[in-house]
Formats: sequence, structure tokens, C-alpha cells
Amino acid sequence: LPFFKNEELKVTFLDVGLGDSTLIQLPDGRNMLIDGGGLFGDFDIGESVVAPYLWDRGIEKIDFIVPTHSDNDHMEGLFYVLKEMKSGVVWTNSLIPFKTSLTHLENFAIKKRIPIKDQKNILKNFNIEIKKIHPTKEFVSNYFERKENNFSTVIQLNYGAISFLFASDIENEAEEYLVKKNAGKLRATILKVPHHGSKTSSTVRFINAVKPQVAVISAGRLNRFRHPAKEVIQRYEKNNVKIYRTDLDGAVTITTDGLEYEIKTFVR
Repeated sequence: LPFFKNEELKVTFLDVGLGDSTLIQLPDGRNMLIDGGGLFGDFDIGESVVAPYLWDRGIEKIDFIVPTHSDNDHMEGLFYVLKEMKSGVVWTNSLIPFKTSLTHLENFAIKKRIPIKDQKNILKNFNIEIKKIHPTKEFVSNYFERKENNFSTVIQLNYGAISFLFASDIENEAEEYLVKKNAGKLRATILKVPHHGSKTSSTVRFINAVKPQVAVISAGRLNRFRHPAKEVIQRYEKNNVKIYRTDLDGAVTITTDGLEYEIKTFVR
């Protein structure tokens, strides 16, 4: 089908069970994929969910692939995407201060002759700014617990009056750091809730700093970790935040022209 460029930005939080995968379709026709779900036994989320979703929408190339960290439920599905689809560049998180399976993904990309770049200011074009705000070198040098979740890439996307914050798997330590270092700059219209709604994340201070209108939780139905935690849901509800959950709503798609936004869910 022919593609007609317009001024709409579309963000889809895919239903990948307990994991993360977010597709960003830019107004200029380029696509960004943040994480790719996991590999659970013989069930490859990349092969069974992510790639079929992309192909079903006529997407044959991912211009920007962003693995936030090396947890299975975020990264393993990206191998199939890299193998079977055209890819522009992999933006990797070089500030994880210990060896992780991200190295395997980078090596796989190199074999496919896909460029590897460090996550910095990722993109600024068409009145859209996409930038990495975490982790920073300062955080890496001063945080010694070595919980990899807290080194997850956090991305801000600003388009006109509408903004997104993709918080990956950060927990309360990284949230606290972000609040201190980004006073007044964390606000976002839509928040991808940290760490699947775990009780170790979404602190009151973090929610108050972001002040989201909408919170999207990526979680597996009846998952063994019992994500999202009841107390986390209550924190968002107390702040009058509209909550969407992939375990209940399926894929959540948000379309915006930079002024207003519309939300559609796969399960209606």
C-alpha cells in the first residue's frame, strides 16, 4: 500500500506478555522500535508477535532499534527483528557498567552490517525531539548496587504540546536520581510506567514530577510477579491518571498531531 506522509505521530505499546516493546511511527515515515519482548522457552515474541505486527502494517524497515537493557523480556525478541527485517541503526546503551547480553545483540548487528551507535540525543526532526535522559555518566559512577534495571535507558519524546516518557525498567533509585537532576523537566502527557508496574517503582515523587495524564503498563496476564502491584495502581489513580494495561487492553496505540491525542486499544 502507498504511504502518505502526514503530521501524525503514532506510538503503539505492543502486547508482548511480561516484557516491553514499543513502536514509534514518525510523521516522516521512519520507524523506531524500543525493545522487542522476550524469548520464553520455544516461544519467540519477536517472531510470533512483534515482526508479524510490523508486517501486518506494511512496515518492512525499522530505522532505529533501541534496546534499553539486556533483560530477556526486553531484548531477546530483537534478534528475530534484526534477522528478518531491514534495519537502519541500533542505538545501544554503552553506560551499563558491566558485561551483559547486549554485547551479543551488538555482535549480531555487526554481522548483519547494521551500524551501532551510542545513545545520546537520538533524534531531532520534524518538530519532534527524542532524547535519552538516563543513564548518565554521573549516575553510573555513583550508583554501586549494580541492579541493571536502574541502568535502563529512559527516553523522552516531545512533539508540540504532547510528550512521552518511556521509563523502561527503572526502579526507585533511578527514579529518585531523575527527579533530582531533571527538576521541572520530567513532565509528560503519556508515561510508559516503569518496570511493568512493580512495587519497587513508580514512587510518589516520581509520579508527581512526571504528572502524566495517561499511564501505560506493559505486563503479562496473570504473570508470576503479580505486576502491576495494587499499590502502584492506587498511586496513579490517586493522581487522576488514566491507566491502560496491555494484559487487559492488548496493544495500546496513541496517535497525536502534537496538539491532541487519541487512544485506541486492541481489546475493546
